[in-house]
Amino acid sequence: MRNSIFATLCCLLFVAKASACNITLPAGSTASAINSALTTYSVVCLSPGSYSLGTTTIVVPASKTLKGSGASKADSILNSNASTAISPRTGSVLNNFTLHGPGGANATYGVLVYNNNNVVIWSLDINSYLINIGVSGSTGTQILDTFVSNNGVINNGTPSPNIWITQSPSTTIKYGAITGRGDKPFGDGEVSCYDSPNLTVDSTYSFDSGTSSFYLVNCDNAVVKNTKIYRSGGFGLDIVGGSDYFQAIGNTIQDGWYAGSVFRNDLNSGGIYSSNIFTNNNKSGDTRFCSGIWLSSAWPDPNTTGSTATPPPLKCYF
Repeated sequence: MRNSIFATLCCLLFVAKASACNITLPAGSTASAINSALTTYSVVCLSPGSYSLGTTTIVVPASKTLKGSGASKADSILNSNASTAISPRTGSVLNNFTLHGPGGANATYGVLVYNNNNVVIWSLDINSYLINIGVSGSTGTQILDTFVSNNGVINNGTPSPNIWITQSPSTTIKYGAITGRGDKPFGDGEVSCYDSPNLTVDSTYSFDSGTSSFYLVNCDNAVVKNTKIYRSGGFGLDIVGGSDYFQAIGNTIQDGWYAGSVFRNDLNSGGIYSSNIFTNNNKSGDTRFCSGIWLSSAWPDPNTTGSTATPPPLKCYF
């Protein structure tokens, strides 16, 4: 199902980055062998099969590519127990493999983009890290056709994000799917954005986040569009203070535990909800909430042109 949903991705502009392999490593190659190859070659490919990397971090140098050579991301499987499994540098590309962690709190990051710009994470399956993808202090990260799941520590009451973004302008998440643990409320699986303007989420699926599916704090000019959000453990879109000029366009938000969205119009300027479909949210039955958007009654409502809620009303107030 995962690969068939996004078969049209063959037309992505990023195909241009799929350079020919300079070296293809055999299945079972060690972390040291992969790191050594990356110091020498621009495009390092991984044969189909399994790789046991232990606790050594894979460092992908600037402008270099690490990719699986199989037909799909499921063909090359990297098993890593490192605190940070992969550390990409500016302009590097990760493409077409699975990265599998030890689960729980035993390893912190699957991929950590830290103070490096224009990194492309393209067509990966990353699972079983405390935080599957971290982006910190980095501009222009692109997360494309990537699936993240099985993060955090189940039922510990602490929401660990699948994708954590902080102080990282112009991050893009497009296609792919984000799957939480369903341990609502206050569980694992969200996309969290802090202090990072110009976030774009486009044509992405979110399933079973243990808390709000998309949580934005001080992320001005963010756009979430053409995205389907199912069974959030909190709000589907949780737009709190400092996230001015937020736009939600053409999304489907269904079966959430609380309202489909909360938008702090008492703290944020602007706000557009255009052509969104809110269906059967507020499974909690909490009378404060509705299936649609929870707002402050003391401030102007955001523009909600073309948006609908089943059951009504579209807007409710705190």
